[in-house]
Amino acid sequence: MPELAGRTLTGTLFHPFKREIYTIALTDVLWELAVSFGALRLYNPDNKNSLELYGIGGSEEVTWQPLCAKDDLLWGQFESNHSPTVVATAPDNIKSQTQNRKQLAGAYTFNPGKMLQLINQLADKKQLTHQEVKQLIAVNNDDYYAEYRKFLYSGQFIDLDENTLIATENLSLFNQALLKKDYAQFLAWLRKIPSFSLLHDYVCEKEFIQDQSNLPIPKRPQKNYLVLGEAAGAWLIIENKEIISTIRDLPEIKEFIRDALSVYHTIRTRGETEWILTGQWLEEFARQHHIHPVMARKCLQDAHTQNLLHFYAEGSTPDTRFEKHWMWTLKVTEGEPQLDKVFLYHGDFLMPSVAAVRFKIEGTHHAA
Repeated sequence: MPELAGRTLTGTLFHPFKREIYTIALTDVLWELAVSFGALRLYNPDNKNSLELYGIGGSEEVTWQPLCAKDDLLWGQFESNHSPTVVATAPDNIKSQTQNRKQLAGAYTFNPGKMLQLINQLADKKQLTHQEVKQLIAVNNDDYYAEYRKFLYSGQFIDLDENTLIATENLSLFNQALLKKDYAQFLAWLRKIPSFSLLHDYVCEKEFIQDQSNLPIPKRPQKNYLVLGEAAGAWLIIENKEIISTIRDLPEIKEFIRDALSVYHTIRTRGETEWILTGQWLEEFARQHHIHPVMARKCLQDAHTQNLLHFYAEGSTPDTRFEKHWMWTLKVTEGEPQLDKVFLYHGDFLMPSVAAVRFKIEGTHHAA
């Protein structure tokens, strides 16, 4: 009988719709254990041989790179070729402050909006019991709740005791960045999470990603990581397919004006009118210059305020062909950070006062 974490497993499962025994590949089980707990050990008590497998960051002797996570690879230290008894050694004392946090460097599945809510409440209350956290994020399942806890713990945002999550100074600073809508700090604190930093560095290196199947974190948690990264300004996702890195430093105002006009004229030459779609300009500007729409809007407004660039709005009904062109941004409502779904082609993001679906840009003699 296999022994898992000191417990003997018994029983046989039959497939509900087929006349066969239901099985799960041992490699799948080992991968889930290694990634969830950081490391596992297979041990044969007869000859004392063993096999150790490490997930991301699980081994002090191994430096992980994005390519290491492709196709669910694990690091292993092989001691025997014999058939072992299965013993998984998870970090038993997750509550101990001396635990190596690198063992919790896997990618985690959670609701991004609920995560921001938890960060805000925990920073305010300083500590919450496990039951209070579960009620706050509306989670009853212990395994799913553990994903939230491990995500924050891996970035040193919380400490743990027997029944409580305790906010660290890092969590308070993280929450302050969220409340101030400081995108640079928002992203910097997210990068304290080893698994997020892994994804961030991969996207930065590639700049453009068309195939999300090669991202360096498992498929299940990809969505919530991508949502947080987009809200922090690290990238723009177009039609839930194309990922564009948008972490370039903001250009000088004159450089921005030159680039803004260049993108405008490029799009204008493809159409029959001087009025172009606001969403099209934002996406094309991100493609060509790796500037996030939130930052592009700020630069555009600054240039207009300084009388260096003029833009004119043409209001009309949003073009329903582009309803899949949206992004996640950060907003603060009644002192609480939240995620906001913004439709780029509706026009109210770029120019909230007029909700212009189309616009045109002109330089001024002051910008020369």
